[in-house]
Amino acid sequence: MEPFLNFMFDVLGHSAGHELNLDREGFSQSFIREYDISLAKTEPDERSLHWLLINLLYLTLKYTPNLFRTWYLECRIKQTKNSIKPWLIKYFSPLIISDALDEVAKWVEEQEAPADDEQELVVKISKAAREVIAEYEVDEEKAAMAIRIPATFPLDMVEVVGINRVAVNEKKWQGWLLSTQGAIQFGNGGITDGLYTFRRNFIGTMKGQTECAICYSIVSSDKRLPDKACGTCHHSYHRVCLYKWFQNSGRNSCPLCRNPIDYIGSDTKRKT
Repeated sequence: MEPFLNFMFDVLGHSAGHELNLDREGFSQSFIREYDISLAKTEPDERSLHWLLINLLYLTLKYTPNLFRTWYLECRIKQTKNSIKPWLIKYFSPLIISDALDEVAKWVEEQEAPADDEQELVVKISKAAREVIAEYEVDEEKAAMAIRIPATFPLDMVEVVGINRVAVNEKKWQGWLLSTQGAIQFGNGGITDGLYTFRRNFIGTMKGQTECAICYSIVSSDKRLPDKACGTCHHSYHRVCLYKWFQNSGRNSCPLCRNPIDYIGSDTKRKT
């Protein structure tokens, strides 16, 4: 990649500080996205070469952004490096961002309906804000995170941020966000890889979860899943619900079978 990209930006004028003005040369977005060999043969040799190189650059940014980003960070030619970023932001980043969001929209359309015991992942796409929001609804609460794309993408990576945590503790929630970010970063910038990871984590945690036998909800007021269980009847309870039951009833017994519950040691195997 290094000799190829060095050659590309030499030809396109970046190493001399006179980068090719695509507007003046008449290279519209359609020229950047697609190189037509038959039409290129009718063009002057220099223009045909420029067209080929900008199309190859577009394909490089779209399909192997990690390789390009590595080359850019390690580029030692100051003049080239300084001229590339604003040039890419102007001509290429809008196309790559639009492609990435279109890919998410296509991925959403192709998803099969969730199984009866699974929640549906709701994905909202905003091209104006360069943002993808993923939501899971549980007991009228929505676990939501956002994937935000910088204007400098793919030179700079997307940012994954939590909007609303539901059903898991803060440590696990942050772990989900980090794994989503990692899937995108190491998956060549594919936002759908991050959405798939987030969905897998959420479904894996929620699968087989039962309602609390006190409040009849899956998620408690402190946004946790039932994490205490009766060793006799095996019904599950939210920690906060069970504590309130103990306080109101004046006894440390299961609300259903009335057998004693070890509040400290009766955690279920499924941690949240």
